[in-house]
Order: sequence, then structure tokens, then C-alpha cells
Amino acid sequence: MNAIAQKCRPKHQVLVLKCYPRTTKGAVDVKPNSSELSYLLFYATSRRSKIQKIGSFLEKKTASDVWRLRIGNVQVTLQILAALIEKSPKDLPLFASNVLKIFDLILGSKDITMAKSSIPTFEAFCENHDVSSSFADQGYLAQYESVVRSYATLASTRQTPGKGTPSQAVVMKWRTVGLEAIRSVCSSDPLSSVAGRQLAAIVPIILENLWHNDDTFLDVLLSRVQSEEKSDADKPMRRRTSVTTVKTSDTAGDTNHIALVGTALDVDKLAEEDIGVLALQCLKQIYIVPNQPQIHSATSSLLKFVLDRVAQNETVIDAGEKPGSERGWAIQILATVARWAPVQDRYIILVTTMDHISRLPLTEENLQQHIVLAIMVSSLLQSDINLIGLSVMDVLIGFIRHMKRLMHLPGPSGLPRTDSEREEQPQAGGDTTEQRMQLLDRIQQCIGGLATHVYYADQISDMISAILLRLRPSRSTSTNSSPPGEKADLYRE
Repeated sequence: MNAIAQKCRPKHQVLVLKCYPRTTKGAVDVKPNSSELSYLLFYATSRRSKIQKIGSFLEKKTASDVWRLRIGNVQVTLQILAALIEKSPKDLPLFASNVLKIFDLILGSKDITMAKSSIPTFEAFCENHDVSSSFADQGYLAQYESVVRSYATLASTRQTPGKGTPSQAVVMKWRTVGLEAIRSVCSSDPLSSVAGRQLAAIVPIILENLWHNDDTFLDVLLSRVQSEEKSDADKPMRRRTSVTTVKTSDTAGDTNHIALVGTALDVDKLAEEDIGVLALQCLKQIYIVPNQPQIHSATSSLLKFVLDRVAQNETVIDAGEKPGSERGWAIQILATVARWAPVQDRYIILVTTMDHISRLPLTEENLQQHIVLAIMVSSLLQSDINLIGLSVMDVLIGFIRHMKRLMHLPGPSGLPRTDSEREEQPQAGGDTTEQRMQLLDRIQQCIGGLATHVYYADQISDMISAILLRLRPSRSTSTNSSPPGEKADLYRE
């Protein structure tokens, strides 16, 4: 009966099934039969009409194999897909939807082995994605974004994938798989075409893996990334290994000494650093691209992440003993991405931050968030980072408007309150007053830092003129008996 069924099968199904070696259930690290795979590739590329049928058949077979936990068969399927993509990347749109469905099935299984095996295929998929022909279909675009979000969720530090309560080592493996998938997305062309929706999903996950209460953690990661990049640059160019090549013990990477002789705590610390390095590489891939919308979207997600941490009473900035001596995770990460960004696009980071400040409501409850943003801007302006292309006058007006919002905030401020306001709103506590004065001082520091970025001859004169213009007496000023606060509208526009 089985022989009759095989003879009735279409040829493309027979050729696909011949690629699967005979294995026992539960076998892992299974490779496809090389000669049969070569013939399947020849058959598929010489008959383009068959590629869609092959993709559809592989999707159905994967659904069956995942349900029966045939990990070896799933690994063979993934390698067949990777070989098809690399052999004929121009034909990928014909079966891309099937590939995404296969990824979705694998991630839905919550099996770490299958998820890890899917990364090389997902990398090949991202490298050869045809943006123009694929993303015109909104249904396909939603499918792609769903797969990206599913991979990103694996790297989250706040929820654990898999079944039951996995060990710390398994959790680290899940995060590594998720970040490797994110790195593939960040290195691909589709990211720059639909950056906004993807970055909103992946940037917070990247930052979660970079977040640490120890300020030196980010320094260690940056040092490791720089040393690895230098080491890679010194190595001779090596041919890319085929997905069907079997690695031997001679091709294994260098073993870390700490992983061999260190304590369990040292090994966990090293694993955490490895994940942090991978996350930092993902973030760098986003910012080194000369794409202003992408930088804007990534920075917006970064600022939202920082404000969420502030709202959770996390310490993102360590206030120094004197102005200008502040340091902390938020300051360091903003300066890092600014240095990564192309010189001509760095100003986008500051403009995005200013836009975020102007859109964020100013209330008694979120004064600390405004202080953090002001310190981040002040540190960026006082650094040696070139912000060429920045509209200095627009930023200056933005600072003055922010000052005006603060002065008009009900409560203890530089502006006097009427009797009715005093009755309706009781005097705020000393902490709020101190926060207001601190925010006002930070805005002044921002204006001072802005003056160090001179991009044309009369810039300082124009800045002073703009400030003095807002010091002119208001029309409402009439008599000398008026209260001092009413004599001049310091921030009249």
C-alpha cells in the first residue's frame, strides 16, 4: 500500500522526501541527503512553477513533524529551505509566505532545539528578502511582523518562553536565539523600509538585555564589542560556510578559559556578558545605517524605554556632586548610539529627544521624567559629539518654551498665584519645589551646552538676540506698582 502511495505522489513531493535520511524519533543535528538535495535544487530552479508547490508541501510536512516532535525532520526541512533561498534568491517571493508559516509553527512549539535550528534559515531569509515585491501585500507584511515579534519575545528578560519553569541555562539559550534573530532583522534591508513597526517591537527587547544596575556593565560590553571588531578586521577573509556543511572539531571556536575553570557565578556572568554583547551588536546595526526615519524610530523607542524605567523608580541616571558630572545608563546609551550614527544624521537623535520633551505632558507627577530627559540632552550637548545639521535656533526656542511651560505649571514657581489659585491648590511640598528648580537649572545647562555647538559666524549673536527679544516688557505692564512677576514676561513668544 505504501509503494502505491509513493507512486501516486507528485514528483516534487518524492524529491523532497528523498532528502530526509532514515532516523529514529528524537534524533537531532540531522543533515539532508546531499546528493538528493542537489537534485532537488536543480529541479526547483529549472522549473520555477514547482517552487511554490515545494514550499507548500514543506509547510504541511513541518506542521506534522512539529506536532509529532520529529526534531530531526524539522532540521532537515530548515536546511532545505535555506538551500533553496541561497540557490535562487530571486524566487524567494514565490514561497516566502510558506517559509514564514514554517517559522511560526516552529516558534509555536516552544522547543529550544527547533527554535535554535531555525536561526541559520531565518538569517538566509532576511539576507535575501525582496522588499519591493514582498511588502506590497499587507497580509504578508503582517505575517512577517508577527514572526519578528515572536522571535523578539524569546529574548525578553521579563517573560520566559518554553514549557514549565526552565533552568537559568535554558533561559540564556532562549535569549540568545531571540537576539540572533533580531540581529538578522537589523542587518537586513526590510528593516529600513518598514522600520517604525519593527523597531517598536525589537528595540525595547534589545535594551532589556543591555539594562543593568551596574554602570560599568555597559563599559565592559562596549570594550568587548570594540575588541571583537578589531579582531575580526585583523582576520583574513574566509569563505562563507554552506548551510549543508558539517562542522568538525577542527572548526570549532575558541573555548573561553572562564567557562572551563570558573565558578558557576563566573560562568553565569560570562553568559550574561555574551548576551549583552549580542544585544549591543543588534543596536549598533540599527544606528550605523544612514537612514533618518530608522534612527528617529529607534530613538523614540529608546526614550520610551528610559521613561518607563523612571516611572518604575529605577535609577537611570546617577546625579553627580556638581553640574556636568552626572553619569548613568541613560546618558551612556544615548551617547553611544549618537557616536554610532552617521555624522550627518546625529542631530536626528537630539531633535527626536526635543520632540519627545515637548509632547510629554508636564505635571507634578512626571517632573522626574522631564529632569532625566533634560540631563540626557545636556550631557549630549556638552560632549564632543558633532551635531552638524542641527537647527540651533529651533532647539533654543524649544528650551525657552519648555521653561515657559514649567513656569506656568500650577504650584510653587517663579510666577505669582492669584488668591483663587491659592485657595484651589494648596502649596506643594518641598520635594516638588526642589524638582522644579532642578529642572529649570537643567534647561539652563542645555542652553549653555547648545552655545558650544557653533555652526555659523553669527550664531551666538542670534541666540542672545532671541533670548533678549523674550525679555522685552509685556504690553500688559503698566505701572510701577505692579508685582515684580508681572513686570516682564520673560518667555514671551
